[in-house]
Amino acid sequence: MFSKSLATLLAFAISLPISTSLAAYLDVTSPVFNQFLFVGLKYNVTWDTSSPPGQISVPFGTINLVVQGAIQHDAAGVLASNVKFADGHAQIIAPSVPTGDYQLALIGDSIKYSPQFAIVQPE
Repeated sequence: MFSKSLATLLAFAISLPISTSLAAYLDVTSPVFNQFLFVGLKYNVTWDTSSPPGQISVPFGTINLVVQGAIQHDAAGVLASNVKFADGHAQIIAPSVPTGDYQLALIGDSIKYSPQFAIVQPE
């Protein structure tokens, strides 16, 4: 009896559609590696949307700043929220942080990182 119930449960689980976050399939195309972003200026973050998965479980997410490999979740680290991943772009303002190397993270129920770029304080 137990094995028949388990087999029924497994058959049901296998038949369920697999949902995937769109974020996992996005390749960030801007900012590019070693690009300079100047504090306080607006920039378009862009990503390739040409190969989305069939099922999308999380179509919206955030763009967060990544500092030395750590995703920033505080108010200053969330650079854009309610981002519709299918749009392929969102606008951010380069945050006031020390000059240095950073990344962005597109976050849905998975995470995709941008190439490393620099944020620069204006002179």
